[in-house]
Amino acid sequence: KKREGLFNDYKANRPKMADENFFDMMNELKMFLKAMGAYVVEKEGFEADELIAILTRRFAKEGKKVIIISDDSDLFQLTEYDNVEIHTSHGVITRKELLAEYGIYGRDFMLAKVLAGDKADNIPPVEKGMGLKTASRVVRMGKLRAYEGMEEFERNKSLINLLDLEETEIELIKHEKNLNVASSILIRYRMNSLLKTKGVI
Repeated sequence: KKREGLFNDYKANRPKMADENFFDMMNELKMFLKAMGAYVVEKEGFEADELIAILTRRFAKEGKKVIIISDDSDLFQLTEYDNVEIHTSHGVITRKELLAEYGIYGRDFMLAKVLAGDKADNIPPVEKGMGLKTASRVVRMGKLRAYEGMEEFERNKSLINLLDLEETEIELIKHEKNLNVASSILIRYRMNSLLKTKGVI
């Protein structure tokens, strides 16, 4: 992956997946989503957030409303587009909510994340001890120039910036529904109750 080539310790803090069945389960999940008529998007060399960002930019520029369901705060920068909503387990983040919380909009939030780093991905802050609130204040007060050009700043920006990714072709294929396949997967994983839930199958 590109990011691992940019920073050797990228995600090095995450434990290796111990369950050998994990990838089998992921393949079954993809089979289920396809059987439900959903889009399943994959592209070699790209992580999920990169694909989400590229598709979000495409649809937002077409004037379509984009709803992202994720707790990944890296995606908050995508509210730079005012027709994007990010639904998290704590609420909905829009351009307006991001401004209320951090005092900055999407692109500036990305720059604050660059300064603060990302513990989840093992990306250290540009300056030791700098958190997201402090970084947001630095950006808001126009003091970013002191950090621009630093090796750590440029490294983090290459890892975190989702707004300026190169456009790439992403094929969207809508799959035909196959409720027999979907039902068999739910039964195999003992999720029979979903079979009785209106609107699922």
